[in-house]
Amino acid sequence: MPPPPERPGDALADAYAQRTKQLHEARGALAEAVSALTTQLTQQREELSQRTDERDQALRESRSLREHVEALDAEIQKLHEHLRTAHEQNVAFRNMKVVRWSGPPRRFVYRLRARRG
Repeated sequence: MPPPPERPGDALADAYAQRTKQLHEARGALAEAVSALTTQLTQQREELSQRTDERDQALRESRSLREHVEALDAEIQKLHEHLRTAHEQNVAFRNMKVVRWSGPPRRFVYRLRARRG
């Protein structure tokens, strides 16, 4: 039996239905792609946020350590100045007449004490 003759309107309706189906499938695929890209963008933004927080934390730690080092450098300079002052006072004390002239008698007394002991 031969196929029934198609009317021109039926072919047009079938083409329209097929095109509509293709558009729906394309829209669905496009929606899935947009959804996947949105998810990926959200993940990358979260990762960027975490890395920004880590960077900010590292910068705060670096600034804190730099301030600590500067404070320690200032303390070192202060102690160095105290040491220089103490050295100058020691040199001045050793160069005093009393210390210079009392050295030999003190050595003699120390030797006598060592003999008794």
